[in-house]
Amino acid sequence: MDDSDVTVIRVLCIHGFRQTALQLKGRTRALEKRLRQYVRDHSNGRYRCELVFDVEGPHALPHIVAKDGGDVVGSKPRRAWLVTKEQYNHIDDGAWVHNPNQFLMQTEGWRESLDVLDGHLDRHGPFDCILGFSQGAAVAGYLAVRESARPPVQRRFKSVIIISGAL
Repeated sequence: MDDSDVTVIRVLCIHGFRQTALQLKGRTRALEKRLRQYVRDHSNGRYRCELVFDVEGPHALPHIVAKDGGDVVGSKPRRAWLVTKEQYNHIDDGAWVHNPNQFLMQTEGWRESLDVLDGHLDRHGPFDCILGFSQGAAVAGYLAVRESARPPVQRRFKSVIIISGAL
């Protein structure tokens, strides 16, 4: 069987809060390997699974600093789909101290995130599936509900995988 006979299953992967697409790719390598192997083995080579890591939240986040004022963790800005009002309004310049209840305050910036995701789905879709991790799982859940209202022939993806998400 040559490559022209193989159907590619495309999975768009959506990162979580304070991550990047590249970080999610690194953290899901084992899952990607298993999915590829499973699809290949259970389809007699007729299908191939491709995880796509090319979309990022539009909100850049400040670096994390330990509560004791210690070293900054990481050097590349991390991204988010939803942020706090302070982050959205750029009130918190520079470093940020971790708050375990932060996810309860992440309510801003959704319009920009939705614009990024809709644009990406329109330009690069359709996908067979969306995989969301953490904050990206909540985003994927919302997108799935919204996408289900479209006529089936206009849907930009067919299914969703939610990992460690809160809705």
